[in-house]
Amino acid sequence: QYYQDMDECMEQQQASGAICGFFYYDQTNVPEQELVELRTAIEYKLQQRTAHCMQLLGGACGLKYAYMDCMCFDLKECLDAASALLNEYDFPEIGFHVFRMRCGSVNLKDR
Repeated sequence: QYYQDMDECMEQQQASGAICGFFYYDQTNVPEQELVELRTAIEYKLQQRTAHCMQLLGGACGLKYAYMDCMCFDLKECLDAASALLNEYDFPEIGFHVFRMRCGSVNLKDR
């Protein structure tokens, strides 16, 4: 539904108190052979820090970005935890985007 620009599912999830989206980071500085292992380690740490307010749904490594799909039950707490964790790494770009085509991302990169 995300790629078809259909928001009905997101409306239902939000009405029940959940925000579905994905955290992402620019992985261009990560050696190719370390991409999946690093994302898996980050997912594990993130899940440990947010087990009470978020469920990870999956992840992927693209050409430029790594993605971690999630369902947040306390969005602010999830954003704060992900920002703190991802800023421990030297990623050029870090953010969060809800599964809606017509909205921007939340920049999580410390300046």
